[in-house]
Amino acid sequence: MVVEFVLVTGLRVLIGIILVVAGLAKARDIEHFVQTALVFTNILPSLTRWIARLLPSLEAILGILSILGLVVKPALAMSTVLLTVFTVGIAVNLILGRQVACGCFGGSLHEPVDIRALLRDVILVLGCGITFVLENGTWTLDRLLSGTVDVQFLPQSSLVWFTTVLIVLGGLVIIHLFSLVSRWDFNTGLPAK
Repeated sequence: MVVEFVLVTGLRVLIGIILVVAGLAKARDIEHFVQTALVFTNILPSLTRWIARLLPSLEAILGILSILGLVVKPALAMSTVLLTVFTVGIAVNLILGRQVACGCFGGSLHEPVDIRALLRDVILVLGCGITFVLENGTWTLDRLLSGTVDVQFLPQSSLVWFTTVLIVLGGLVIIHLFSLVSRWDFNTGLPAK
């Protein structure tokens, strides 16, 4: 029981914290991150710009869900996929010998794509995947809200909580999108000055 808590819950919370920190660091200087992403991917600039603008919010949301243990299996699955994509991107840039910035933690950390970044991401993918497989919901907010724990002040239906969380998160994403669109110059494909 203690080993499960330390290994699974500790790893899940650690991965969540890393995702939140990475998302917030990218959001802090979104324009720098967008430019870094354009150089990093070197494909489909308009799609890359769009994804780079949404990525910090997605990372932060997945991190918060992982920390709290809300919709934990889907959050861990999406985090594993997201981290795998990052890892493949780093590997491709290494194989091609491209000297580009990683952008993993935004513009505040000018980390190059190197073997350390690749190893870090491989460890994160493995940790996230292991947590996904071993997570049984014992130490999650999902369990608390599902009614298997007798707490009188909380609704017993996890569907109500899941819906509430989705509405709040969806609203935040929509607000973020509107703020991006309001500052966007569609003629140049860049933010308006």
